[in-house]
Amino acid sequence: MSSSPTPTSPERMGDRPHAAAVTLPFAAIVLAMLPAVLDQTILATALPVIATDLGSLSDVSWVVTAYIVAAAASTPLWGKLGDRHGRKRLLQVALAGFVVASASCSVAQDITQLIVFRLVQGAAAGGLMTLAMATVGDLVAPRQRGRYQGYIAATFAVATVVGPLLGGVLVDNAGWRWVFLVNLPLGAAALAGVGMRLPAPPTEHPERPLDVAGAALLAGATSALMLTCIWGGGRYAWPSAPILALITATVALSVGLVARERRAADPIVPFHLPCSWAPPRCSPSPCSYRCSCRRPPGPARPRPGCCWSRRCWGSRSRPPSPDGASPAPAATSASQSRAWR
Repeated sequence: MSSSPTPTSPERMGDRPHAAAVTLPFAAIVLAMLPAVLDQTILATALPVIATDLGSLSDVSWVVTAYIVAAAASTPLWGKLGDRHGRKRLLQVALAGFVVASASCSVAQDITQLIVFRLVQGAAAGGLMTLAMATVGDLVAPRQRGRYQGYIAATFAVATVVGPLLGGVLVDNAGWRWVFLVNLPLGAAALAGVGMRLPAPPTEHPERPLDVAGAALLAGATSALMLTCIWGGGRYAWPSAPILALITATVALSVGLVARERRAADPIVPFHLPCSWAPPRCSPSPCSYRCSCRRPPGPARPRPGCCWSRRCWGSRSRPPSPDGASPAPAATSASQSRAWR
């Protein structure tokens, strides 16, 4: 018996974009995120040399702390700005800021300058990491996003292993300033790739103003929490006054953030999302008002991806109302309800 190949529906073909249309833009996204990921680990082997050259070992710990705190505090704001003004544009801004901050770190003359430049670099790195993950949603279909985000997670893992090794090689052979200079060619290549290959979906002009107060409260609460976790039990004892002050600030700023976001027109953190879940609705087919996911005969359970349910099957023969509301489900018997579950 000869089996004919199963035809591929246009919908399924639309979910699988051509590899050439995805590979180059996705490579540009990974290349844009790579400097930010490398900078989290590449500096570890250079810290003793930086401490000897610019300051004491206790002061040089701020070089790492400033980067981590700035990246964590700025991540939600970058995501919100990307939703409002387009992710490609914001990704280019974050990448340019990261390259400029890296060049500034390489020419720092004292530990204070290096800490300030690392603070700016961390804020830009928060945008690179969050916008790279969000841009994947604009690039590929929903059913493929998990695979491509897995590639990004693999990039994180590889950079975690390669970063300290690369930092040690650069420090031993070229000097600690090349730990920052190595980001310049990577950033330039990423800027070129993002500008030429990454598509820019149209974005609507935001009608509501940006929630600046909410962004400030969120950044303050995140920074206080990060400092509590970094300093607690190390630099300061947990019952000490600085740690207790940071915990108090974290709680106070978090309470203020919740109160602010509940009243904001366009909140940075929409707390209503976890409470706004709605059950899946049945979509009618274009030629009739029957359910597009029909219930198979008998008491069989639905196949993965099929949307039929008691609500869907009960309303399959009912046309939608003129105002677009979902039709009320038809009455069903107890035996049908048990068979459809």
